[in-house]
Amino acid sequence: MSDAFNSALSVLLVEDDKDLAGYVKKGLEDESCVVKVCFDGNSGLRQAQSHSFDVILLDVMLPGLDGLEVTRRLRAKKIRTPIILLTARDAPEDVVRGLDAGADDYLTK
Repeated sequence: MSDAFNSALSVLLVEDDKDLAGYVKKGLEDESCVVKVCFDGNSGLRQAQSHSFDVILLDVMLPGLDGLEVTRRLRAKKIRTPIILLTARDAPEDVVRGLDAGADDYLTK
């Protein structure tokens, strides 16, 4: 069997709601993912620039840099890690802004 099927998915979760972050982290770890959690946009950006992740789960409304700006900066640095924006904002124009910023998907909480 390929090592790709045996290795854990590494996830960067950037979410300022600590309770929600804890629930998501536990759920991902229950599925054998390795999860790094950051609670603001600045620390999320630093982690994404300095470590390799398989996917980034990124809240849009964050203290410091918001998720859209984090996404723009990562894409400007040619970091192509898949980014899934997680947010309470579900208006069509919000989805368009998120995808235009460079996110790969946009999910509402």
